[in-house]
Amino acid sequence: MIDSYAANPDAVIDFLHQALIDGREGPGAAFALAELSFHHAERGHKGPQERWRRTGHYLAAAIYAYAFLFPDDPKDAPNRFDPRVRRAANLYNRGFTLGLPSTDDRSVAIGAGRHPLPFGKLDLAFDERDLRWGDRRLDGFVPAAELMVHGLTERYRRSGLGVPLAAGTRPLDASQEPEDFIDPATRVPVTAILRIPTPRKQLASKELRASLHLYDATATEEVTIGDRRVPLEVEPTATFAYMLAEQKFWDFELKSLLGTAVLGKDPMRLTAVQPWRRGRVPVVLVHGTGSSPGRWLDMVNYLMDDPGSRERFQFWFSTYDSGNPILYSAGGLRELLATAVEKLDPDGTDPTLRRMVVIGH
Repeated sequence: MIDSYAANPDAVIDFLHQALIDGREGPGAAFALAELSFHHAERGHKGPQERWRRTGHYLAAAIYAYAFLFPDDPKDAPNRFDPRVRRAANLYNRGFTLGLPSTDDRSVAIGAGRHPLPFGKLDLAFDERDLRWGDRRLDGFVPAAELMVHGLTERYRRSGLGVPLAAGTRPLDASQEPEDFIDPATRVPVTAILRIPTPRKQLASKELRASLHLYDATATEEVTIGDRRVPLEVEPTATFAYMLAEQKFWDFELKSLLGTAVLGKDPMRLTAVQPWRRGRVPVVLVHGTGSSPGRWLDMVNYLMDDPGSRERFQFWFSTYDSGNPILYSAGGLRELLATAVEKLDPDGTDPTLRRMVVIGH
């Protein structure tokens, strides 16, 4: 079989695919097909004219891996200690990532669509409401697992299923910036899941149907597939690092120290890394002289990886011209916090806002 695959990989994959849907091969064949399809996508179709074949094999690898992990008959589900389970999850995650590239090849195409497969077509459904994030819309979905991280001491990731993405945001209403204290350059850790009902049965058809779902990884940590609770794959540190690179905090630090004569405007503002969530205590981080919010990201990166911290707290950053007198800056911060409380909770129904913690550098 190995020699046959080396000589004609498409024929071997087609043979195993038919054996799987005919019932001549068991669930293990789905895992073998996931590995072979991914390998064939990596090695067999490299030129620009072969893009559609390459992405088709990547998507096929994700579908076969899903069929192995979540078979039509729950009795065929692999033992959770089977070493193939983690490998199948990786093949699903990577196949899904590389099988839905955007036109610029830098991000993942999140949306409904029809995609070619080596054995047919995949009709992908998507609910546009999944793109809503507070008063903003998510876009620009960069694969977080592909990013190199610099500037942060530790890289945290939570293993699971799905494609971890660093998503950008834009206002729902393009003519008006929401009063949510979110920096326009904020990146959000989200995870995309491809759900395929009765995957093995659908493999017998040339018209497969699946649905794409997007989850805010700061609010959802696991999902239900069939009768199983499945943790989401999350890359929060890579998302933080991507945001850090885009916001150019370090360039701001010297300008902040020199003052508004250089900046041309007063930069005092309050920003958050996620929309306000009722019941979570705000922790306001105030940078020091000649510094910036970027100096706090190592600590926030650590705290957001701790389940107790990320479930109880939300992190806000104060940005100001550190060349101003201390009393002036303190008064400005007091006004910013009072305005935030009034806008977010005008009726005073969330006591956690009144338990706000302010930490200065």
